[in-house]
Amino acid sequence: MPSSEIVLAMLRGYAAKAKQTQIPAAQFAAFVRQYSETHQDKNASLKSFLTNTESMLAPTLTQLAEEGKCTLELEGSEIKSIVFLPFLAEKIEAAYREIDQDAETPFPNEERLQITAPPSMITVNIKTDFVRWLAAKETQILRLSFPEDIVSMLITTDLLERKLLEYSILKIRNYLAAGSNAGYVLQRLKEIFTLKDQVLQAMMSEIITRPGQVVQNLLNATEFTFAFWAHLASIILKEYKSKTEKLPQEHGYCQASYLIGLYNVYFKGLLQRDKDVEFALKGVEKLLSEEPFYFTISDIYDFRDDKGVLLTKRCPKERLNEFLEAKTKSPSEALLPEVLRIRTGNKKEYFVHKGVVLRLTLNKLFAASREYKEYYSKEWFEALGSFEKTSIMLRDDLFLKDLEERLQSEDPLLSALLSFDILFLVRKERAIDDEINRRIDRLLDLKKQALIPLDLILGLKRRDILTEARLKLPLWKTIPVLKYLFRFLDGIMGGRKERRVAGASEGGAVKVLSSEAPRGGGRRERGDEENGDDLFGPYNMPEETESGGRRRGSEHRSDDEEAPHREGGASPAGGRKPAAAATAAASANAKARAAAYRKAVADLAVQLIGDGKNIDATLKALAEKWNPLYAEKAKRNLVEDVNSFVRDQVRTLKRSLLRKPPDLERVNNLSLQIAENSVFEQIKRKEEFREYVKIYLIKVLGKV
Repeated sequence: MPSSEIVLAMLRGYAAKAKQTQIPAAQFAAFVRQYSETHQDKNASLKSFLTNTESMLAPTLTQLAEEGKCTLELEGSEIKSIVFLPFLAEKIEAAYREIDQDAETPFPNEERLQITAPPSMITVNIKTDFVRWLAAKETQILRLSFPEDIVSMLITTDLLERKLLEYSILKIRNYLAAGSNAGYVLQRLKEIFTLKDQVLQAMMSEIITRPGQVVQNLLNATEFTFAFWAHLASIILKEYKSKTEKLPQEHGYCQASYLIGLYNVYFKGLLQRDKDVEFALKGVEKLLSEEPFYFTISDIYDFRDDKGVLLTKRCPKERLNEFLEAKTKSPSEALLPEVLRIRTGNKKEYFVHKGVVLRLTLNKLFAASREYKEYYSKEWFEALGSFEKTSIMLRDDLFLKDLEERLQSEDPLLSALLSFDILFLVRKERAIDDEINRRIDRLLDLKKQALIPLDLILGLKRRDILTEARLKLPLWKTIPVLKYLFRFLDGIMGGRKERRVAGASEGGAVKVLSSEAPRGGGRRERGDEENGDDLFGPYNMPEETESGGRRRGSEHRSDDEEAPHREGGASPAGGRKPAAAATAAASANAKARAAAYRKAVADLAVQLIGDGKNIDATLKALAEKWNPLYAEKAKRNLVEDVNSFVRDQVRTLKRSLLRKPPDLERVNNLSLQIAENSVFEQIKRKEEFREYVKIYLIKVLGKV
């Protein structure tokens, strides 16, 4: 049986002879039979086509159709006709090569090529559909139809994007070179473009002498060249619009004018689209470096310009994805990419610009430190208020473990950012503010190639938080005698029981005494004694001396308990004052101390602010001086962080302040201690900041 190449050659020969692209199957079978009879002596395989020719051709034609070399039109299961477009494509390309040799050659159409195009050929309306086909990828044969009785033309899509433009420029060059057309067009253009005579003359000369350069100018149109070609095409079309009987070359001028006008719009649109994409990508890069500094891909797709328009309307998502892919690719193994893709423990992915990684990490650490300090302080205060304790309160290792687990669960992004490799490499590559560098350096343990422990990173000391929680307790819960009396009564009223506290990780739940406190000098079960922390205050149960008496030194009294004995002395009988007298004396002393405290604070306010001045207005003015931030929300947050820190410090000193009213030296020392705390290293204007802290201390002390 003959090969498919032999059948393809016969198909091409028949199409050329018949000048048809749509070939009836019966006619082709007759041609093959006749050809086989004539050439069977030269090719014995052709003998198989002498009988049952149509059925013998069917498998080979089907194969050629599957390979895209022809198209079959079926009637049921039988082949009705064969559409063989390669023959037509070859004819069209040969016609355009003639234009290369002679620009006066008309654009090809069915009449000029003397062929019959198949009914299935695609017809393109030049005004509405042409631009869409400029980006076509598949090779097709198109019939371009023009308005105003301008003849149509045939072209393959391979020639559309560049070659057809070149041929159109050649047609326009011929138009300008004919007769006085160049002078006529130049005069019309001068009327439109005033004060542009030399530029117009240069453009016209370039079309005639350097058509290749003109094509390049069209591909990179400016505002002027775009307007020039639009008006030039319009002038030529208006000249021939009313002419009903056009010469072949005049049809070519009109076809070229329409095509150049459309190419002009198309390439201008491409340039504008490229500018839009460039603008959008610059916007994306800018927004990646702004708060909140970390974004999911959905967040990036929702980026908007200053007018609130989505950037993805200017830049397709596919192009945006390519941009992100390039930005997140490392230029070398030793360097980080410009944008980091941070994958968190909860399987989310964030994009973080390398330039803001350190700032983002420090901001989140600052917020996390404050949040966790408040959390543990509150939790432990409530536990201590119920006479309970957890192993996390008592052991640094369990506190650190709980802190790490909470951070990983509640802020997985910060947990992922706290990587030695990330922070070290970003610190090494980026020239960041010296202050930020110093703060990052404190987190890095270069000898171990690791970060310091999380509790140190966050500036959280278990003992300090525990002490703060104790100081918030009511006074009676810190006086051992009253505390144990309450627990004794609680045991009687509520029954002897053990309370268990969730959160102990290694020893399970920790037993906390409720009503089992020894009534005599027995031992107490104190889980924190082995670590040196006394959860309920430095109280030791009285111990028996060798003579059976009690050692006075082992008892603990509050200042309020001992005050009556110091001030009132013993009663005339050598014993203590009556209870009523002692209570009255203690009340009088408390009132006197409170009055002295209020007077001391008022005097300090007058001394530091001035008589009659508003303390809030003074604070606001000082905050404007030391606050380094610009965004209003960020400024307010920083001021509140400072105020909260000051309040926390005053709360820890509350009792000592009540015993001894504050003086100027003490306020100065405390304000200096707070202002120089490492938490506020980002604040550069220390003098104004210390003054603010000092005034705010006075405000807080006035409310104690």
